[in-house]
Amino acid sequence: TYIFHSLYRLWGSSLSKISCDYLAAALKSNPCHLRLLDLSFNKLQDSGVKHLCGFLENSGCGLETLRLEDCGLSKISCDYLAAALKSNPSHLRELNLRYNSLKDPDVRQLSDLKESPDYRLETVRLVECWSEWVVVSAVLY
Repeated sequence: TYIFHSLYRLWGSSLSKISCDYLAAALKSNPCHLRLLDLSFNKLQDSGVKHLCGFLENSGCGLETLRLEDCGLSKISCDYLAAALKSNPSHLRELNLRYNSLKDPDVRQLSDLKESPDYRLETVRLVECWSEWVVVSAVLY
């Protein structure tokens, strides 16, 4: 159980979409202790995020912050993430999607979660271009 306390920061660890499948399986086996997971700067792509969403859908998942900067994500990843949050809405507060070449329509489902009081998502971070930061914040209570 203690391994998951140090597993939270896998930033730039050369994880692939296949590695993400194994990581998601390990996290599902003991999901309750992890609060922050930083997988930024790994080549997860949409299929890696799909595997990770299996963990996010788990009712025992207590993850509050998920960082997926520069992971090669597209609108498909946003769709997977939105579906996972809809199935288990009460935990995630911050989602960081910077440097994934996402546009506003791609993240619309995620930012629309702010309309429901059942979701705790407060911040979705993304970059519209390299020099301009766009932060969509929604406080849901």
